[in-house]
Amino acid sequence: NILQYPPAFLHWGRLRDWEMDARWENALAVVNDRILAAVNHIDPASLRLASFVDQHLRGRGVSVNQGWIHWSDPFFVRAFLLILLAPTLWNALGRLEHRTRCITKLAANSPKGGCFLVFLWIFNFSLFRDACFMKALQQQPRWEELDRPEVVVAAGLMALIASVVLLASYWKLGLFGTYLGDYFGILMDQRVVGFPFSWTDHPMYDASSALFLSKALLEQSPAGIVLAMVVYCVYHLYSHFLEGPFTTAIYADKEKKARLHNVQKTK
Repeated sequence: NILQYPPAFLHWGRLRDWEMDARWENALAVVNDRILAAVNHIDPASLRLASFVDQHLRGRGVSVNQGWIHWSDPFFVRAFLLILLAPTLWNALGRLEHRTRCITKLAANSPKGGCFLVFLWIFNFSLFRDACFMKALQQQPRWEELDRPEVVVAAGLMALIASVVLLASYWKLGLFGTYLGDYFGILMDQRVVGFPFSWTDHPMYDASSALFLSKALLEQSPAGIVLAMVVYCVYHLYSHFLEGPFTTAIYADKEKKARLHNVQKTK
């Protein structure tokens, strides 16, 4: 079951300056229950939405399950919903933590511990979303025009470059910088601007979108290409309207406080 955490997570001896104990195991159990509860609502919702799409389009005389994309297929709808939900949920968690510190409190008042819980949640939910994406592609028609060596080579190169960008981004940000550490008050000395952030403002989102697209091309799936475009659009909507402005504001506030502190020291 991809939703079950590896035992190493529950028995990790130390994560920098805090140790796992019974409180952490209870907190992880709560996170796991929340993931399972969210997932249990996905299938009924996707079935209802698929039925609605089918009835609505059929009423307009549109054949929904012919052609290159079966729009009312429940697996396609489920993947679509999960792609929308993933950044929605983790942004909601981040804003909730920033305003109430509820996750930090759940993690025995440790910001790093709370951020680690969010990392587990995002990592596991993302695995589930990716598995549903691949399942949806398997149920959809294939476009034989994509069954070409040059397409396979292009998709492979795209996946390789995207993987390098993802690893470089993670190396620059670290676990806490990658998984909403700024919402927990865990800030770096300064905002990262070097590669791959010198190439694009949101390298992890761009690389992740490219990985989805490469999978779709390798599976010769028009539906996968559409879902990859949805991934890109959703990521950039959240990064442009929510995450980017928030990160800019908190680092500007940090710089302002640092300047005030230096002025007071010189007096």
